[in-house]
Formats: sequence, structure tokens, C-alpha cells
Amino acid sequence: MFLMALTTSLAAADTHKGEQDRTTSFSDEASRILGRHRWRGSLSCKEHRNLCKLPRSPGPTCCGKLCVDLKTNLFNCGRCGVQCKFAEACCKGKCLNPFHDDENCGGCGKKCSKGSHCRFGMCSYA
Repeated sequence: MFLMALTTSLAAADTHKGEQDRTTSFSDEASRILGRHRWRGSLSCKEHRNLCKLPRSPGPTCCGKLCVDLKTNLFNCGRCGVQCKFAEACCKGKCLNPFHDDENCGGCGKKCSKGSHCRFGMCSYA
């Protein structure tokens, strides 16, 4: 039951496409490794810090009770508790607006070519 709650909370917190499959694999592996022990109570990285270090973990950092990647997590961008605003993306640990950022136009790492500027998430010369 507690693994089902962990899987549900990790899947809800993750905002990236394809991450749910990775979360399921992580919880299966965590279940297998921790199945050798008799844990009482809920399974979270708050009590068991090494959970975030397991292969296929959603991220290496424990924020609250969840393993997160501080470089991409919208609710923990750069450090725990830093939440990006509406329409912002977390790119390399910084909240930014991909609709107007020449270095991250339309998404993280999508740089506009020299002389063009980001307008509404697309590079244009006008």
C-alpha cells in the first residue's frame, strides 16, 4: 500500500513526458531492494535518504518526502521549495520563460541563432 502511495505521489509531482515509466521502474527497484528489510510506516526519502541514489530514481535530491531533479523540477527548481511561476520552465536549475528567452526559446537549451529573438516560443528575425 505504501509503495502505491509513493508511486502515485511521484507520478503526480513529475511534469515531464515519459517520467512516469521511469518512476514505476524506480518504485519496483526500491521495493525489491527494501523488501529485504522490515520497514514500518511510509516509505520516503525523508526517512531513507539513499532512496534518491538508486538507479532510475526521479532525481538525486530529497525535497520533503520526494526524490527530485533540481535541474528540471518545476516545484523545486535549483533548490528545494523554489517553485517556478505559471508559464515558466525549470532549465538547469533556473526558472525562466521559454516564450521570451533567446537562450531557451520554446524549451530548455533551444538557443535562437545570431540576430534572431524569441517571440512566443519561436525564434524570429522581425
